[in-house]
Amino acid sequence: MTIDYAHTRTARENRDRKAATLAATARRLGITTDGIAIGGGQRRTVWREAGLDRSPSEDTWHLVHQALAAQPPAVPATAPRVAGPARAGACRVPGCVAASTSFYPSGWWCDEHSPWGRRGLTSSDPNRVPGQPCELQRLRAARGTTPTSYSPPTSTVIDDRAIASGKRRSTTATFQAVKAAQDHRTRARRTA
Repeated sequence: MTIDYAHTRTARENRDRKAATLAATARRLGITTDGIAIGGGQRRTVWREAGLDRSPSEDTWHLVHQALAAQPPAVPATAPRVAGPARAGACRVPGCVAASTSFYPSGWWCDEHSPWGRRGLTSSDPNRVPGQPCELQRLRAARGTTPTSYSPPTSTVIDDRAIASGKRRSTTATFQAVKAAQDHRTRARRTA
């Protein structure tokens, strides 16, 4: 008889404990059951804020969904505000009492302590817009290089044995071109 280690008593206890932590984190962040539903878009925020290394299983999310349905999070406008970095929306710097904060991948930060603020950028700086390649442009300007001042190495070794074994020794574009040529050659042989 085989043992299903995912449904042993210890695994269920761990799953319950993890679900309780995730539900408490979701309540603290004000995330409802719609946010943690499949495709809700806020699962990653919850499990990262809870301090987990990876996303929990669907069984755990089902338990979190049940816990949130039984006790939904408080409405953010009427929820009591707790002073300090423990509450969502407070700057993570101890002693900082800034009124407005923004959520960054590293947590909640005020404008002064944000990753942009630590680099000396103000909120009106055009390079601060998310998605802009401002860091790359700034590094190139500091080194005095332009996007076309260097060329990627073209002396890569491309041979059939390396491609067949999956050990690429070329750029992605070159590898894809060689693969396309091989596929074309294979299709031509089949039709001939």
